[in-house]
Parts: sequence; structure tokens; C-alpha cells
Amino acid sequence: MALTGVYHEQQTQLDTPMPQSLNTVNSEPGLGYLLEHAPDAIFIESLDGYVLDVNKQACRLHGMTREELVGIHVLELVPEDQRDLVQREYSKFVEGRMQMYEGFSLHKSGRRIPVELITTQILYNSQPALLIHARDLSTRKALHQSDALNEAIMQVLPGGVIRHDAQKRIVFANEQAIKFFCLQFDEQERCYQWSEHCKLLLEDNTKGNLKSHWPGYRCMDLLQREEETTLGIQCQCGTESWGVFSAMPVVDQQTRLCLGAVVSFIDTTQQRKTMTALRESEYRFHLAFDHAPMGMVLATPDGKFLQINNRFCRMLGYRWSELIDKTFFDIAPDMDTDTCKKFAEMLTNSAATRHSTKKRYLHKDGHEVWCQITVTVVRDAQGKPQYCINQIEDLSPQLKAQQQHEQLEDRLRQAQKLQAIGTLASGVAHDFNNLLLAIESYLDMAQTQYDKGQDPTKALKNIHQAIRQSTGMTRSLLTFARQTNGHRQHVDLMQIIEQSLQTLKPLIPATIKVQVMDKTQCPLQINADPSEIQQLLMNLVVNARDAMPDGGTLSLILETESCEGRRPLLNLWVCDTGVGMDEQTRQRLFDPFYTTKSRSQGTGLGLAVAHGIITDHQARIRVQSEPGNGTRFKITFPGINCLSTTAPSDTTIAAGHRHMVLVQTDDMLKQVLQTMLSDQQVTVHGVADMQHLETLLIEEPDLVIDLLVCDDVPGNLPTESICKVLQERQPDYKWVLMTDRNTPPTPMAYASHALLLRQPMPMRELAGHLLEILNGISR
Repeated sequence: MALTGVYHEQQTQLDTPMPQSLNTVNSEPGLGYLLEHAPDAIFIESLDGYVLDVNKQACRLHGMTREELVGIHVLELVPEDQRDLVQREYSKFVEGRMQMYEGFSLHKSGRRIPVELITTQILYNSQPALLIHARDLSTRKALHQSDALNEAIMQVLPGGVIRHDAQKRIVFANEQAIKFFCLQFDEQERCYQWSEHCKLLLEDNTKGNLKSHWPGYRCMDLLQREEETTLGIQCQCGTESWGVFSAMPVVDQQTRLCLGAVVSFIDTTQQRKTMTALRESEYRFHLAFDHAPMGMVLATPDGKFLQINNRFCRMLGYRWSELIDKTFFDIAPDMDTDTCKKFAEMLTNSAATRHSTKKRYLHKDGHEVWCQITVTVVRDAQGKPQYCINQIEDLSPQLKAQQQHEQLEDRLRQAQKLQAIGTLASGVAHDFNNLLLAIESYLDMAQTQYDKGQDPTKALKNIHQAIRQSTGMTRSLLTFARQTNGHRQHVDLMQIIEQSLQTLKPLIPATIKVQVMDKTQCPLQINADPSEIQQLLMNLVVNARDAMPDGGTLSLILETESCEGRRPLLNLWVCDTGVGMDEQTRQRLFDPFYTTKSRSQGTGLGLAVAHGIITDHQARIRVQSEPGNGTRFKITFPGINCLSTTAPSDTTIAAGHRHMVLVQTDDMLKQVLQTMLSDQQVTVHGVADMQHLETLLIEEPDLVIDLLVCDDVPGNLPTESICKVLQERQPDYKWVLMTDRNTPPTPMAYASHALLLRQPMPMRELAGHLLEILNGISR
């Protein structure tokens, strides 16, 4: 039989050929039976290549009958493309040596069959012949191809694969497994060996051993699958590799003997590192979250709390268990509900990831806690908000510190103001004495003229003028000395300048010339506290006076920087021709307690207080000065467009008789007002205090009071019950408070409804204002 492919010659020479022919063999029933029923194909061929005889397996191998095979030439059983090669090699078969071949035979259908042949020389019917033993290699070839394919697949798997044989040796490992375990191939044993320098680690990082914990050995011992066992390998260098292992035993289905095992695993080293880093990151986050110095809240976009820290609980006075089930809406005041909803909608719809605002929340005991809240929005890949990280800072300490700071500033200003009162009082007292002396002189003159039958009108007018002047002096001094609560109103700055200079006139020596210039181009007012502006002017004027010990010129110039637009500006210049100052002094000019004067001449608070007043009025100040060239202060105020007002004119009651109650301890003032208003159909009921008014209301239950006029002294202010009685009798009644304050004192019943009349005021002007108020009351 001719074969193709690679063949291997056996160098063993048969010492003696078979002594019997196949016929002889067939004559022995036992041996013939074995040859006929051998599992492999057997051919007897002549030395020239013809088939003499075959067994059943030979017929099955080629798909032919015995009759078809016997007598056929072996070249017809070989693929056509291999026949020349077989014909050349066949002579080697005839030489009588045993040979082994691997090649292909041809099936009757034309299919090529891989075979393995062993040939030997025999005598057949006393004639030399060849005995050919042919084994079909189709199954073996398929297995080899399958093994090669499986090995290729195992090499490209993302995980590692190890195969054990029945002796638990590693007969196969892919590249991932070799690298993972540092396996070494033993050429002599034809298997892989475990590295002696690697240690097996269990999931809890304790040391393990191969015999007890290796899944491949365990599944072979227990004959059952090992599922997802986490193990690690620590190399000699200290690096660790981790994986999740599964093992399956290979069992002979007939004998139930274990033939080996297959172990597969996924390298989870990076995943384990990532999870460890994630756990550490979460730990650090929770550590920072729980121990943050400010409130921390992890919440849903709609305000539901997911996690809160202890600082936030302490901030609002709740226990953690009480607060965790709430939302931001639950701890916000009812009046802020709409604001909270709008803020939540803005967080959801805005593309920004960070937002900050001031909000107030309700403490457990009911008081409000103002907070600065900064929200970081965390979104998913589609940009949808997932949750919000809220950082909440309690502003209570800041607000308290700010309030204390403002109180200290107020005290500082008042202290500086009271310090100046002594200086002002000495000058005012001198001028006041002069006015009193003038009044006394004019009274003597009027009495003399009256006794002589002369007209004392001129003397009386002089007395009236002196009284008006003294009243203005006391009004300015009271306004300056009064500690205000920051009440702002629209004021004429030029008018305040003129009033202040009148008050400060005693403080300015005759060697200093005072100039006041109004260069405004449009009527502008400022929103200011008059007493604070007077204090500002006093500090600047006194500072200018001290800078001119040898005399000079003090100029106060008012000019408009801008008359149009949304923010018209009004500039006030305070200029002197004094000694000036250097750069170092200008840099520290407004520092508290900084002064270039001696301790007896100044405290260093004047310009510091002035700077605070300017800042509170949203104004700004600039200083221009050089040594020897004087100093120029420029204060720029935000201006307010205004219309000119006229003084109240003489007024009469439009119609009907009116009743007014005057709460006043000064009987002279009551008599004067009663006399002046009696001609205007106004009945003035004078009482000393509120107790007398209550008695009057009880004694005259039908008395309807249109106007209540009170003096700003304790006991003369109306109570809530009196106001209710007056309103029941006259719903449109009014009440007037005569005071030298800018705002009504608090607490006081219906203080927001009080009408203020600044005192002192001439009686005729006061009566005119009262009549004007009475005219506006419906009846």
C-alpha cells in the first residue's frame, strides 16, 4: 500500500522473517481469528504492490469489499497527487525492514484518510510479501486539532487557565496564568512547577497553603466544582496579585475516576486596588463630612436629606434621628417656602454646578438661624442632577460680631461727640449769656417805652429775634448731642452746613476767615442722618482749625459733580491753608487713636469717626495735602433730585369745631396754645400726663378728640388702651409728638403712626402746623 506524507523509519531489522504464510496462519484458527477481527486494518501485499488479502477493518477503512480490494494495486488506494512519491518510496518497503509511516489513504468516496502504517516482510503462500498494519488517525488528528484550537482559545482568554492531570501536575497554563503565578516549565517532568518564592494569600490577607486552599486540588479531592474563590499571590518582591478562581474536575464517566481539573480565574488586582482606594476615599469623605467645622448635608435635588453631619444637627438643635427624615422645606420659615422652591428649581435647571446664597432656618426652639449655604450639584452622564452636597456655615457668630462692632462704633462716635460737647458748650454758653443779656435789656427798654406811652414794638421784635436765635442754638446743640439710631432722611446739605457753622462759630478764632460757597447747578439733597453730618462737619472744621494756629482761610464749597443719570453726585470740599501733611501722615490719617497732636489737644478719634460716618452714608472721601500747602478734603455724596418746599403759611380751620388734647407739664405753653387756637374754633384740653387724660375720657364719655399732642417726656406718651379709645370715638384721629428726636422713641404704642414736630419751635409756627393737621382730619 502506497502512502504519502512524513514517515519515520524504524531501524530494527527483523532477525527472521515470519516462518508461516497467512494461509499457514489461517490454518490456525486462533491466530487467523485475531487477524481478521483486529481493531486496525491489515493488508498483505506482494512485493510489486498488489493487494493479496485484507481483513474487515481494511474494507471498512476504504469503503470497499474484500473482492474489490484483492488484486488492486496500492497506487489506486493513494490520492492521485501522491502516487509518484509512493512509487519511489515503495522499494524501501521491499527491503525487508520494519517501517512506520504517517500519510493518507483514499476512501472509495474520494475522502482522504490520515493513517499510521507499520510494515514488515513475511512469507505468504511461500512467497515473500509485505504485512501492513494500518491505523486510522482521523480521530487522533481531530483531537490534536481540537487541542490546538483549545490552547489557542485559552491563550487569548482575558483570564488565566490552568489544567491539571490525574497526578495534580500542571500540564497546561496560558500566558496570563504563567505570569500571574510565576510558573516555571520543567522539561524533564514535562509540566509546570509552582514558584518557591510565591506565597498564597486568602481573602482576609492571611497566609494559605496549596494543598488545602488551591481550588484545583480541592475540586479533584471532592469531585465537585469550586465556585468563585478569592485568592492572592505575594511575590518575593512584595507585590500582590489577586484573582477570583473557579475549578471544575475532569471525571471519567465510566470509571468515575478523576482525570484532572481545569482552573480558570479573573485577575482582580486592579479592581481590588480600585475598591480599596474607593473605600479609603469614602472613609476620608465620611471623616471630613462628619467632622467638618460647618454643617454638611447630602440631599436630593428636591431637598430630601440623605446624610447630615453632627455640626448641622447642633446648629439647629436637633438630634440626628430627628433631622434625617426632614427636608430643607421642613426647617425653613413658612414665609421662605416660595424662595426655597425657586432655589431648588434653579439648582435643577441651571447649568452651573455650584451655587451660594444666604438663607435662614428654624432652630428647634423656634428662633431663626441665618446661614451661608453653598450647594454643589452632582450630575450623571446625561447632565441630570443626582444629589446635592450642601455646605452650611452658621452666620450667627458673624452677625453677633458685626452687631457688637456696630455698637462699638456707635459708642465711639457718641464718646467722641460727647467729648466735643464740652468744647461746644463753652462757646454756646458765652453766646447764650449774651443773648439773655440782650433779651433782658430789650425787656427793660420795652417796659420803659410802655410806661412813657411809646410804642414798644421795635424792642419786642428784637426780643423775638434774640429768642429765635437762642432757640436755634439750643436746637443745634441738642441735635448734635442726641444719640441717634441711624435714622436717615432727605436733607439739604447747605442748610446743615450753615447750621453747623453757627454752632461751631465759638470754636473758630477770629484769625481764621470762614468762606461758604454754593456752586451747585441743580437742587440736590442727600439721604443722611443730620446729627451725623453735623458731627462730620465738626470734626473736619476742628481739624482744619488746629492746622492753622496762626490763622488762615477755611473754605466750605458745595458743588454738583453730576446732575443727571441714575446716581447724581454732590461734592463737599473742606479746605484750609494750614501746615498740610506728609505722605506718612496721609496714609494713617483715618486710623483710630492716630494723632500728631499732644494728648491734651486730641485723642485721634475725630477723623476715624468721620471716615466711619462717610462710609455708612455710601459716600467716599479723598485727601489732597502737602507740607506747607494746606489740606483739601473732598467728600462725595450720592445725590437725590428734589423739589423746593415752602414753609407752612397761616392756616385756619376749614369747617366745624375741633377738640385737641395737649399733654404738657408747662402751664405757660398750654395757656399760649389755648389762646392762639381759640380763635380758630379749636378747644384745647390741657392735661399734665396720661393719667389725667384717662380721667378726662372717663368723665366725658361723649368727648370726641380729633388731635392728641404729647411732649416727649416719660409718662406723656400714649398707651395702647388710650389709643384704642381715641380711635373708637374718632377713627380718623391723629396724634403728634413734639420732640427733638429724628424718630419716635420705642417701644411705644402706635409709634409708626406718630407725626413728629421737631422742637424747639416758635409758638406761632407750632400753632400753624397743628391747624394744618386738624384740617386734614375728616369728621
